[in-house]
Amino acid sequence: MNTFLQKCTGNQELTFCSNFTPLSFKFLFLLVSHRRWGLLAFAVGLGLGLLALAIFLIHWKMHRLHRDASCRHHSCPILLIYSPDSEEHKQLVCSFAALLRSALGCPVLLDLWELGHVGRLGILPWMYAQRELVGRKQGQVLLLWSAGSANAYGLWQGEASSPGTKAPEPYDLFGAAMACLQGELQGTVQRCDWVIAYFSKLCDRRDIPCALRFLPRYRLPQDLPDLFGVLQGNSSSGPSWLHASAKALVCHLLKGKKKRNSRKLRNQPWSKNIRRLEESLFPLAQPKTHRPSCT
Repeated sequence: MNTFLQKCTGNQELTFCSNFTPLSFKFLFLLVSHRRWGLLAFAVGLGLGLLALAIFLIHWKMHRLHRDASCRHHSCPILLIYSPDSEEHKQLVCSFAALLRSALGCPVLLDLWELGHVGRLGILPWMYAQRELVGRKQGQVLLLWSAGSANAYGLWQGEASSPGTKAPEPYDLFGAAMACLQGELQGTVQRCDWVIAYFSKLCDRRDIPCALRFLPRYRLPQDLPDLFGVLQGNSSSGPSWLHASAKALVCHLLKGKKKRNSRKLRNQPWSKNIRRLEESLFPLAQPKTHRPSCT
């Protein structure tokens, strides 16, 4: 026993009485183990503190996500107006409407998604009902402009039309929207919830008529963050990752539409004859395809 105590104290000489009892040895053992229990208690306390901090951060994050989800669920609706230029353009409109609904989390009112309701009510009552809903909930009317919209607007104004074109009827969505906009502009109370957006690869800024240039105009996909901020009803344009994803999707939609148009153009008989004539006249001059950039 004496030899064991000498090793524990660094080989120092210890004088023990002949009457050494096990109680004294137990007291010395507890004194040495006190430091180990202190370190263990410190480690346990530190672990519990970190666990409490992690639980607090998770609870705060979930509360913030729930608050953002509730705000997005009660966001303002968007009424999307367009001109039916072609079937490919309608597909582009539907894809863009789906992008707005998923990115902003707001209801998008589109006649192509409510054909049954539009068929029962008629396009004119449906359009005015949606316009009233947007005004009541402080939403926005998004006018998706295109080259066909410029032509349809000129025909709606009574300008000279080219052969084979027809002016939009009053019961057409575009014609009803233009009549509604004109009525609001001539009224006593003018609303400022109309915005215009156009794809820079499919339309030019000059295609927007002078009578509508007082409305806010946004070029897509360049001005997509600003458009998101206006449609959300605040000055914030949202996170950067959302803008990058939306821009990439818009570029993909534009490229898909151009590919469908070029494929449809190649299937035309007169296009095949012209292509054969060019190949026979210029066998070494192969046409190069320039893919549009969406930056």
